[in-house]
Amino acid sequence: MLTRSIKNLTWDLDGTLVNSWPLHVESMKWVARQLEGTKLTTAKILLGNKGGLGESLMSILAEEKPDISLAIQLYEDCYINLIHDNPSILYDGVKETLVRLKEYNIVQSLYTGSTRKITEASLLHCNIYDFFDWIVTSNDCLPKPSPDGMKYIIENCGKDASLHGLIGDSSTDMRIAMQTSVVPFYAAWGKKSNKIIKDSAICLNNPLEIIVYLRK
Repeated sequence: MLTRSIKNLTWDLDGTLVNSWPLHVESMKWVARQLEGTKLTTAKILLGNKGGLGESLMSILAEEKPDISLAIQLYEDCYINLIHDNPSILYDGVKETLVRLKEYNIVQSLYTGSTRKITEASLLHCNIYDFFDWIVTSNDCLPKPSPDGMKYIIENCGKDASLHGLIGDSSTDMRIAMQTSVVPFYAAWGKKSNKIIKDSAICLNNPLEIIVYLRK
């Protein structure tokens, strides 16, 4: 039995549900080689990483006005090929958590800065697509750090923000939670723990801890 009031949980994708960073880095490097013949460093990719894919590519590519549509297409093609070469990108405990939340009738949504094509390919590859009632990507609204995607989910899932939680791995996700008055949960399992983020959110060290929290 769940004792907390949260009825809706929204998940981030990259770094929260799936370990996508190695795929992201390789895809960014591929795009730079194809469009500019340049070799990107992982450090530059990290510094240029933004809320949405288009914004990240604009920041990282050297051209003043790169062909972003072509860059996104190249990135998507490379990323999806890499997914199929990596049978296990889902973090441990994620699928069990999704199953148990569904058994508790928690409405689960996904809000990501990735494109719909990459998002759907990732979810289908991990066999978790059907757990989500709402999927909001960078193709559906202004990308993160805009809170528009979270606002859309709240509007379509009961409208009471106090009944919602957002699980993410970045300071951007936590700011969006604060801006939309939903409960912030920091997914600390995908990277080294960030004390600043931990102090501003409920820290989860593994996915199943959300079940423990909801049952308190």
